[in-house]
Parts: sequence; structure tokens; C-alpha cells
Amino acid sequence: MKKLNAYWVTLIVIVSIVAGYYTYHKVIIKNVFEEMYDSYYSFSVLGSIDDMPQIEPIPRDNRGADIVNLHYKEKVDNSNVVFTLMIVNELKTVSFNSSTLIDDGVYLDIIYMYDMNKHNLKNGISFRGENVPRVKDDQKQTKELLEKYNISREYLREKSDKLLDTVLTDWKNYSFSSYSKDNMGRLTIEKDEFLR
Repeated sequence: MKKLNAYWVTLIVIVSIVAGYYTYHKVIIKNVFEEMYDSYYSFSVLGSIDDMPQIEPIPRDNRGADIVNLHYKEKVDNSNVVFTLMIVNELKTVSFNSSTLIDDGVYLDIIYMYDMNKHNLKNGISFRGENVPRVKDDQKQTKELLEKYNISREYLREKSDKLLDTVLTDWKNYSFSSYSKDNMGRLTIEKDEFLR
């Protein structure tokens, strides 16, 4: 009889610890990006973002580094996708971007960057590469390059939405997260002028 009581007490303690951790996790984590960040830098029952099957393995020496780049194994919508997790001083961010080669030495980047302190997701575009000159007015240059390569706002919005949907769907399928593109949690989204 005492063995049976000890069994039940042990079971209740274990269930209480797991439920307490899960509740704590849900209170602290406010959205999908904090969930991804926390999965890498803290213990998470959901699994770590760097263990997703879509992500290339990272060297053991890089695990837990202040800045970590995680690369998708395969292209998404003809673009390379990279996650960047960063913790520098008080700045903590999760970002991911797709990079598409549109001409010799010219890449179009679609970028999402989440600031953990401000609970703010910024979505923007930029051009980079050896054939993209450095200028003082990035907005003007971006507008000129969009016109030069005949890239429409609709194309940018589609590509941006597909990137977000792919990344969040892959995370949800891997981690069984309750968040999705339609329910990202509590955050503010800012889009640059070319994605509005």
C-alpha cells in the first residue's frame, strides 16, 4: 500500500513540475519569435530551432554563440533562407531573410527582424552585392533598382508572405507550436514602404 502511495505522490510531483514549466513558458513567451529564440538559448520542450530538419547542422563549437546563422538546406521559392539569432549586450533579435539572385552580382533580400525588447517585427527589402553601388540614400536606390529590374510591389508582397508562411509553417510542424502565420502572438508589425 505504501508503494502505491509513493507511486502516486511521485506521479503528482512530476505532473506538477511539467505543468508548472509549461505554464511558466506560456506566460513568458509572448509570440512565435520569442518561442524560436527561447528554443535555442534556453531549454525548451518544443525542441531547438537549430535541430529543425530544414536547417543545416551547425558546428558544435558555434552552439550557444552570441550570433548564430542557421541556413536552410534547400532553397525556398528559388531563394536562400537564413535565420540569425543574436544576443549582444541588451539587444536580442531573431531575424530571417531570403536572398534571391536577380542579376550578376545583384541580390534582392527580403528581411524579417524581430526585436525581443520592443516586441516589434520589421519587414523590409534591400539590394546587395558586388554590382550594387554604395549610396547615401538607400530608399532612392531601392526604388531605382526595383524599376530597373521591373519588380512590382505585388511580387515583393507575395515573396515576403511566402517567406513568412514557410518559416512559420516549418517551425509549427517541427515544434508543434500553437503559433502560426495567422496567430503570431503579441507583437507589432512594421513594413517598409515597398511592402505596404
